[in-house]
Amino acid sequence: MGRDDKESLHAQREFELHGIFRTGFGHPGSCCLTRLSKYPILNQMVMYSKQLDLVFGALSDATRRGILEQLAQGETRVGLLAAPYNISQPAVSKHLRVLERAGLVLCVKRGRERYIKVNPKSVSSVKRWINFYSQIWEQQFDAVEDYLKNHGKLNK
Repeated sequence: MGRDDKESLHAQREFELHGIFRTGFGHPGSCCLTRLSKYPILNQMVMYSKQLDLVFGALSDATRRGILEQLAQGETRVGLLAAPYNISQPAVSKHLRVLERAGLVLCVKRGRERYIKVNPKSVSSVKRWINFYSQIWEQQFDAVEDYLKNHGKLNK
């Protein structure tokens, strides 16, 4: 059993022990604002955490976001990516390594030139993660709104 499997099993046990979705954070008889979910949140977080850390870490830098914006226009040579920034070619190469490690860009060597393009698969995995949690957050907000309506605290 690998480390990721152990972390996932531990997260699932924590989920079952505390019964977060069933009893409102483990307190018997407390009002549960969270609806039962068919998707365990903790397993989702463990599954994607390493890749998402790399992606969001790569996106945290303005230069790397700018490089991705340039690449959204289409594939280009590595040498042309440094032009809009006041940085050296080795600095651009370091930024590209971070983007490659995160899976956001693909590098293809043709002759002596390296070409870079956006990797659409990595963008779709981040989009899936954001959509998954958006649904959960919306459910939470709806549940809070319902609770406040039913207890006379919210007037529309």
